[in-house]
Amino acid sequence: PAMLSAIGISLSEFADSMVVSNLLDTNAFAIINLATPIIFMVTMIYTITGLGGSLLFAECLGKKESKKADNYFTISSGLSVLTGIVLIVILIASHSFLGDVFGCPEELRSEFDTYVRVLCFFVPVGILCMHFTYFFPIIGRPFLSMGIVISVNALNIILDVVFIRTFGMGCEGAAAATLVSYVLVFVVML
Repeated sequence: PAMLSAIGISLSEFADSMVVSNLLDTNAFAIINLATPIIFMVTMIYTITGLGGSLLFAECLGKKESKKADNYFTISSGLSVLTGIVLIVILIASHSFLGDVFGCPEELRSEFDTYVRVLCFFVPVGILCMHFTYFFPIIGRPFLSMGIVISVNALNIILDVVFIRTFGMGCEGAAAATLVSYVLVFVVML
């Protein structure tokens, strides 16, 4: 289950961009891929805080130091939330020139800006949701971790179709699908 979770995380952005480009056009594929550094930043944060925190958590549980393990979980989760908030503030503050930084062509700029504006709100919930997936295998719930990853990816693809085809949203619909899928799975997970 842990390996399937890692594969699911790795394939999620690729699968999402392929589905969206088939629903829209090659410009949508370009826009989503131009914003990939945001997804990579989110992935880096939850991997560092989740993996690091879960290793310390597991070590303390192995030593029967449950209070210390709880503290590591709390600290790493808090760090995830804090870095997510810092990242969203940076993204919102630098929103006007992210297109330049990421090399977005001028003709795609308005769609790119809209996509990134919606995607920004995915940052904290995406970080926290995936952060928890590193802890579930340690407490004997590897299938819960795998289920979260699969659910987020499947729901994201379904919502891509709903938001883009049914509601006629463009790239904004793809970003909204990502945001809504993570929020829904996170709420169910809690």
